[in-house]
Amino acid sequence: MASYVTNPAPTNRPVRVYADGVYDLLHVGHMRQLEQAKKCFPNVVLIVGVASDEDTHKYKGRTVQTMQERVETLEHIKWVDEIIAPCPWLLTPEFLEQHAIDYVAHDDIPYESVNSDDIYDWVKKAGKFKATQRTEGTSTTDIIVRILQNYEDYIYRSLSRGVRPEELNIGTLKANQIQMKKKVQNWQKKATENLTKVTLTERPLGTTFDERVDKVRDQIYDQYLQWRQTYQSFVHGFAKTFDPRNHRARNGMMLEPKPSDTQFQDCQELTDEEEEQRQDTRRD
Repeated sequence: MASYVTNPAPTNRPVRVYADGVYDLLHVGHMRQLEQAKKCFPNVVLIVGVASDEDTHKYKGRTVQTMQERVETLEHIKWVDEIIAPCPWLLTPEFLEQHAIDYVAHDDIPYESVNSDDIYDWVKKAGKFKATQRTEGTSTTDIIVRILQNYEDYIYRSLSRGVRPEELNIGTLKANQIQMKKKVQNWQKKATENLTKVTLTERPLGTTFDERVDKVRDQIYDQYLQWRQTYQSFVHGFAKTFDPRNHRARNGMMLEPKPSDTQFQDCQELTDEEEEQRQDTRRD
C-alpha cells in the first residue's frame, strides 16, 4: 500500500500528467501504461518524456531504436498529447514547474540512484505522484529474449531476403552454416510430412497401401538426391574459396594445379558414379 498522499486534482482546467521512459520497441506494456496515465483523471493532457540515447546507453544499456525513431512511434499513439525529447533522466522540481506538470505517472516500484533509494520519493512527498500498473511478462527485454531464442531462424530469414552477413554482424562462414542447417531441417520436416501422409488414411491396408509407401519412398529418395546435389555444390563452392588455385600469386600469374588435386577430383567423380549405381540397384 502506498505511503504517500496525492494532491486533489484541479477542476477548472485539464490536468497535466507526465509519464517518462525509454519506450524502445514500443509494446503493449508501454501502451497500457500510457492509457492508464491518460485516464487517471477525467480531463488529462498527457505529456510523454523520452530519454535520450546518451542517457539510456549510460544508465540502462543499448537501445534498438534511436530517440527520433522512438519519438515518431509515440506520435502515433492516441493517448499522447505532447512529447518532450530528450527528457531529463532524473526529474527536478524546476522541470515540473517549467512544463506546468501536475502529476507524474509511473509504476510504484522504487527506482534507485546513486543518491537516492527512490528517484520518485520527492515527487510522492509533494503529492504529485500517480501510480500505474506494470504489465507482467511484457517488456522490451522479453521481446529481445524471444528473438535470441530463435536467433538462427531470424538470421536465415534475413539472409533469404537478401540481407548481407555483414549487416547482421556475422561472418560468411557463420551465415553458410546457418543456411545449410536450416535447409537440412526443412528437408527433414518435408520428409516427415510425406511419411505421415501415408498413415493418415481410412483405406484398408493392402496392395494399394504398399504402392503408396513405394511412391512416398521414391519421392523422399528424389528429394534426398536433390538435397545431396545442393549440398555437394555448396561444399565444392565453399572449398574453392580456400583453393590456392583461385588466388593470384604476387607476380600476377595463376598458380598451377597440384597433381594431387586432379587425382582427388577423379577419385571424387568415381565415387559419385559408384554411389549412383548402388542406389539404382537398391531401387530395382
